[in-house]
Amino acid sequence: MQLIKGEKSEGGSRHGNPLNETPDDALTFVVFSTAGETFAINVAEVKEIIRVPAITWVPGSRDPVRGVINLRGSVVPVIDLAGALLLASGEKGPEARVLIVERKGDVIGFLVERVMEVAEISASAIEPSLRTLGDNEKKMVCSQTTHRKALIGILDMESVSDAAQALQGAS
Repeated sequence: MQLIKGEKSEGGSRHGNPLNETPDDALTFVVFSTAGETFAINVAEVKEIIRVPAITWVPGSRDPVRGVINLRGSVVPVIDLAGALLLASGEKGPEARVLIVERKGDVIGFLVERVMEVAEISASAIEPSLRTLGDNEKKMVCSQTTHRKALIGILDMESVSDAAQALQGAS
């Protein structure tokens, strides 16, 4: 189920392709930047957005895992979203945030450079992802749109989470 104009987000693990919506529905996205690129995810997939707390490194963890945080008594892994997308990851400044999402019952934090806004975007403005993307990138960037003159890749967080787990488990 996708969030449409006028609905209130409850957070959680809703999943779906925005292209399946009727053209007149407005979808709500969290728009953010990482690795110098602009991306969005459906607001319904975001439980919360937090400032970057102290991240504890976990021995044996590999990129893109940055470590774990304590989120109100729960241990939450933090994944550098740029690394999960196979993009160059740099230092995160004071505008960096952690997007807390729930995937398949697991709470995961995704580190991004900056959250820009929560935007309502017409479903008719959402297009399939670029054909020039490789197969792995097409799985993670399920569609795209233009908002405020910027090209925005819309992410499939299930595919991003799966890719991050695969990178972590690779030897």
